[in-house]
Amino acid sequence: MGASITLAGESLIAEKHAAQQSLNVARFIFANVPGLDPGGPVDRAAPKPAAGQIMYVYDIPEDNAGFVNPNQVVYSAQIGSDVGDWDFNWIGLESAEGVLFAVAYVPLQIKRRNIPPLQIGNNLTRNFLVVFDGAQALTGISIDASTWQHDFTVRLAGIDERERLSNRDIYGRACFFGSSLQLEKVGGVYQLKPGTAYVEGIRLARIAALPVVPPAFPATAWLDVCLQRELSDVAANWTVVFGANRADYTDSAGARHYCVAVADLPNANTVTDRRSVEPITGPLVTQFAARIGDYPDLRARATTKDDVDLGNLPNAKTDDPTVTDSEILATAKMVAAAIALVTAETGVEQGFYDRVLVNKRGLVTSATRQKVTAFSVNTVLTADHRGIVNIDANSSTRFITLPSSVEVGVIDILVRRLDNSGNLLIVNTQAGDKIRFHVHLNGVGYPHLLLMGGGDWWHLRSDGNGGWLPIARLDTTPLGAMPTMSSTVIPPGGYGIPNGTLQSRGNLPWLFDYAAASGMMTSEANWPSYQSYFSAGDGATTFRLLDVRGMFVRTADEGRGVDAGRATASLQGFNTNMAAGQLAGSLTNTLNLANGQYVSGSIVAVAGPVVGNAGETRPSNLAYPRRLKLI
Repeated sequence: MGASITLAGESLIAEKHAAQQSLNVARFIFANVPGLDPGGPVDRAAPKPAAGQIMYVYDIPEDNAGFVNPNQVVYSAQIGSDVGDWDFNWIGLESAEGVLFAVAYVPLQIKRRNIPPLQIGNNLTRNFLVVFDGAQALTGISIDASTWQHDFTVRLAGIDERERLSNRDIYGRACFFGSSLQLEKVGGVYQLKPGTAYVEGIRLARIAALPVVPPAFPATAWLDVCLQRELSDVAANWTVVFGANRADYTDSAGARHYCVAVADLPNANTVTDRRSVEPITGPLVTQFAARIGDYPDLRARATTKDDVDLGNLPNAKTDDPTVTDSEILATAKMVAAAIALVTAETGVEQGFYDRVLVNKRGLVTSATRQKVTAFSVNTVLTADHRGIVNIDANSSTRFITLPSSVEVGVIDILVRRLDNSGNLLIVNTQAGDKIRFHVHLNGVGYPHLLLMGGGDWWHLRSDGNGGWLPIARLDTTPLGAMPTMSSTVIPPGGYGIPNGTLQSRGNLPWLFDYAAASGMMTSEANWPSYQSYFSAGDGATTFRLLDVRGMFVRTADEGRGVDAGRATASLQGFNTNMAAGQLAGSLTNTLNLANGQYVSGSIVAVAGPVVGNAGETRPSNLAYPRRLKLI
């Protein structure tokens, strides 16, 4: 496995030193690069893998960066079993500026998502140690890596063993609660009674009788008990075995087994109980308090403060948590009030936060701030992406999916497009969610929106009940408006050219709803004569935009009678085949119908097309292209 700081990373270190700025390593990148040699040296000049090879991007939490010494810092990625499926053989660290900082080549490894009962997922933890002079000072990392860089397999095994030993200190080698796991003969059948017991600190519990079959007589029944690995956990495992003598042992998997005799069976009709029994029927505290009898070493009758070396304690007491007199004792009420004063302080650093978690006592136990994230791959957002999400669709059509409104509650996400390519950038909702815009056309809203051009953004807020509400956006011009602009470039925010092209009803459902309700929609067959109308397209999946390119726009007559018999949005040509004498007289500054030039001079009446009598042209007027608001 090879690993190295990239040439770009070295340059970034030098730049940050020179500018006296902090270096922020912001994310892990996991990729699957075909043909990569995991044993070969890292190509320090190579860029990030292509977008199609990047499997997963992990934003590094602040607490997942620690220092080993002043010249070594380590970053950790901890990815749960809810993420997958993908393979990787390339790991990179990227700075907040998007600079590829360090790279490691590894043998092909797998990451799988847990899909019960079809597939068992895996948790993935990867650490990246970076070494350079002054690493801790430049990165500003103040957390000692030893506080969280642990081998948790060893750690959890140690916890299990400490718990077992703690139980053994209380219950001894073996302790059976009452008749628990007592061997008895019922009719011609042997069985262990249900109940609870501890053997070498391992808790055994059974809710129903367990049938057993002695192989021969005489015999001794033993419990063979161990803590056994089950998937990603350990559990108490025990069986009933028979034999004259059974010693503790370690099996081939390394698990320690403890053997305790529970009964002797000298013949088929006799059962001699060998259990260590305590009459425990409930919590141990209750059992201890229920003990009766007289204990000579316990002197509890007529005891005074002097008897127990408390003679100097005062007799005064108070409920007031503000009292500081050392001669007054605190009551339980005073202690509760003091605790309430302490818990009134927040459990996080002072500052402004966008989201806090409050426990049932009113204590703020955690808090987070909104952040800025960026994606150039298809991504399903989570609650951690609240804030600004920058998206680059320059390479291909891009799909960004909002989190479930019901699952994340009320949060704000601002989605913003970076590129100005012609690729679609579709912001989808989860199944059942809707973005509640243009509700005058569709009362529940729509399942997606489009970010049309570079800089276009929508500020969305989840209502926690299946809806995403638009709070603000780059351009609030009404849907279907026809602004005239002094530019041939389409601005961001949802504009297109009214050029008569066919559109997908699935991509622009709100525009189709608008067109259908506008009173300005005609059939596809009739559209060539009514190009200022929308057409119904194929009647199922498409519709056509109006086409006003190069046309003089004329408003609807609406009954005024200026142009009697003229249908709304119909085309009207100019009859150039005029009879002789029809334009008799002297007219100036008219059009040459033959070549479209503006000419000066007079015209004469002719039988054919009207032409000018001079070739002088006039400069054309400035063009003001029209744009149609699509979303």
